[in-house]
Amino acid sequence: MTDYKIKYLKYKKKYLDEISKLNNNKQNNNKQNGGNNCEKIINLEKYKNFTIDPKYLLTFHNNSLFDLMIPSNRLLENSHIFSNQIKNLNNISNQKGSGRCWMFAVLNVIRHKFINNNNLKNDFEFSENYLFFWDKFERVNYTLNLLEKLHKKNEPITSRLMTNILLTPMDDGGCWHMFINLINKYGVVPKSVYPETKHSSSSGNINHMLNKIMVNSFKDIQNNTFNKEKVLNNVFILLVQCFGHPPFTFDWEYVDKKDKYQIKQKCNPFDFYKSTKMNLEDYVFLINDPRNPYDKNYTVDYLNNIEEGISAKYLNVSMDIIKPLVKKSIDSNESVYFGCDVDKFLLHKNNLLDLEIYNYESILNMNLELNKKEELLYYTSVPNHGMAITGYNKIDNKINRWQIENSWGNTDDKSKKNVTHDIDYKGYYTMTDEWMDKYVYMVVINNKYVSNEIKKKWKEPIDVHYPLWDPFGSLA
Repeated sequence: MTDYKIKYLKYKKKYLDEISKLNNNKQNNNKQNGGNNCEKIINLEKYKNFTIDPKYLLTFHNNSLFDLMIPSNRLLENSHIFSNQIKNLNNISNQKGSGRCWMFAVLNVIRHKFINNNNLKNDFEFSENYLFFWDKFERVNYTLNLLEKLHKKNEPITSRLMTNILLTPMDDGGCWHMFINLINKYGVVPKSVYPETKHSSSSGNINHMLNKIMVNSFKDIQNNTFNKEKVLNNVFILLVQCFGHPPFTFDWEYVDKKDKYQIKQKCNPFDFYKSTKMNLEDYVFLINDPRNPYDKNYTVDYLNNIEEGISAKYLNVSMDIIKPLVKKSIDSNESVYFGCDVDKFLLHKNNLLDLEIYNYESILNMNLELNKKEELLYYTSVPNHGMAITGYNKIDNKINRWQIENSWGNTDDKSKKNVTHDIDYKGYYTMTDEWMDKYVYMVVINNKYVSNEIKKKWKEPIDVHYPLWDPFGSLA
């Protein structure tokens, strides 16, 4: 036993000596290489007795970090007062558990005019579900055609383009040109004719199934066993099961603003759209992308929803051009569709978008500031939500905030348990002018309000192509 112990201690010493030599060699190598490896490895000893200034020892673990960042001297409630706004604001709509913000936003712009032109109550809505049905059906067709085309071109399945498509072949997002494609082909119907369903208001399940169908279809494309007609037939049936059968003719019954019963018989969706007296192709789509040259027309390759539809087209201009045009539209009683990054500096309980609402530096002692160009370059900000601008507040000849018609429902309904404030915002939001400068990326303006120079440039061909994975390829 004693011999065994001596041998054990002997080999243990030898083992430890070898480990020590290896460590010494590593340290010498690191020194010779400028110490780079040491700098990459966290030294635990450094943090065992790390000294922290007591002023930073706040009880974050029992409080929401973002709640602690709200300055107590911020006048939040005054932010929902506006000196100028469009007349007869819409009752707020609700996209619920879906990503149809773009669809709701454009329809909110259209319905404001339609309500005022037809003596309707402010709660009138067009059917978002109707356009949602046809957008899903058309987008399946467009994406399958695109996958076939790319396969024939021998596009590598591991390419960034293919990865971008296959990760999410189907979601709910969209943009202005996609909306134009839909209404030019399918028109619109009143919401009372084709109401919401469980799946239009909560689209996760239907998107899951459509994504599975398209990925499996791509496998069949690769194996030369793809039957597109069969796939489209199955998709149509699935959409009818989830959304209902879309109408091709309908009778519209309603009660007008004077509570008088009205009925319009034998309507069809396309003529109903024409009755709005709006041509959305008379609008100019302006973006603000400080990464790239202004006064040029941009598009996004492969960003579409209908095979024969128009493609994306954006004219890049400065915010100094965009904001006066938005004001001009509102002064003419016309709301403005826009796209932004709604996730940034949003205070939900006060329906407020404000760069000063979260004070990172004083709480965390960190400077995390990136400018608009940098946020786009590093993909920390993308246009991800569509809404409508309906008003502004002007003090001393300067606009300090803008009113927004959102589509998240009236969160101020006192019957709801999650209401945490006393002011009734009626579902409308406010963004400060500084927030608009930084996080609004696109607006759509009636061409009668823009300059002749913009009109001329808008008619010119595309100058620059964004790839599908660019921030401007994201769908609001």
